Amino acid sequence: MKLRMTGEQLVAIAALAVVGVLAVVTQRTEKPPEFNTYLSTDYASGGVRAWTMLLEREGIPTKRFVLRPLQLDSSIDTLITIAPLPFVQAQSPRIPADIGALAAWVRRGGRLVYVGRFKALEKAERSELVLPQWLPAVGASGRMQGPAIAASGPLASVGTNRMIVLPPAHGTEEAFDRNGDIVVRYALGKGEVVAVSDPVPFTNGAIGRAGNARLAYLLGAPRRPGGRVAFDDGVLGELVDRPWYRALSAPVLLGLAILLLAVVVALAGGLFPSVPAFALRSKREPTSAEFIAALGALYERTRARADTRMILADDALAAVARSVGLSERATPAEIAARAAPRPGGENVVRFVESLDMPLSTDEELVASARLAHTIRKDFTHGTTGDGSRSAFAGRSRTRRRR
Repeated sequence: MKLRMTGEQLVAIAALAVVGVLAVVTQRTEKPPEFNTYLSTDYASGGVRAWTMLLEREGIPTKRFVLRPLQLDSSIDTLITIAPLPFVQAQSPRIPADIGALAAWVRRGGRLVYVGRFKALEKAERSELVLPQWLPAVGASGRMQGPAIAASGPLASVGTNRMIVLPPAHGTEEAFDRNGDIVVRYALGKGEVVAVSDPVPFTNGAIGRAGNARLAYLLGAPRRPGGRVAFDDGVLGELVDRPWYRALSAPVLLGLAILLLAVVVALAGGLFPSVPAFALRSKREPTSAEFIAALGALYERTRARADTRMILADDALAAVARSVGLSERATPAEIAARAAPRPGGENVVRFVESLDMPLSTDEELVASARLAHTIRKDFTHGTTGDGSRSAFAGRSRTRRRR
């Protein structure tokens, strides 16, 4: 039985072959760096992976620190910072503000093992971290001494850099030779700084010596039992800047959270309506009785009766005041007192007294309007007491009788 392949199968096999060839041709083998990286993950001779493994075998938890020093907190007991080689420092992400944040963390109680120096940050290192004067590439001279040497034993491959410090005011010389100090320890605020002149003794290629391993353990041991030791790989090119939301202030984050909650509630309200459906009532024309009732309720709310009575009262009492020789600005009580002895004065007194009583019905408004009309009629042209005008009033008629 012969196996026959279709055209589609042949095309698929050819495509797979092309992809395989391209994968082999374009494969890149990452070469290890040819210089000392001092990374805690580097197994080459220039890394410090052996230092982390040494501490972990002694029961000391370690971690990588790849953030800015501003993110340091109390969860880290000891931070080991190793300055990169001079030609790598040009690409280093560390800035003077980072040195200030590092010093602030130490003053709050942190422990810093500072190995080597940054040439561009020498001023910040001296002012913020109060590091000793650095003597680069002066070489070794004489026998190494100090408390750290007595505890660890002789060291090998300690490098050529040295420091100079004036004890005891400026720190304790833990290891030194005739050309300068190798390890210096001093307090800074509530914390402690251990300055080391050169990282060479702690690389994978040199830490296998007994004295170097013991010194690495002494320097890396945390101050408090169970404290965590972090290796500052961020300064060696592994920096991971914090995400954008970590850079926002607390009020801005709160505002964004409230806005997000409002959006979620609005979406939930649209997806799951909580108001039940109801039928709309059809439109209809109101009756005349409803219109009159609504108009009466409107007048009731706007005090239409009281305002109408006051308009009539002002007009009637003004006519009475002119008739009895008073100013129109006189009070109703004064007008009533002056008009009381005259014909029709009892109506004025009764009308003024009724102004203090509220109107509750249209009948009361009509009665008040009639009384106002009578008063105005009686005191406008002069009367004989029965509401009629006298025949000889001493003046001519200027307008029609009302």
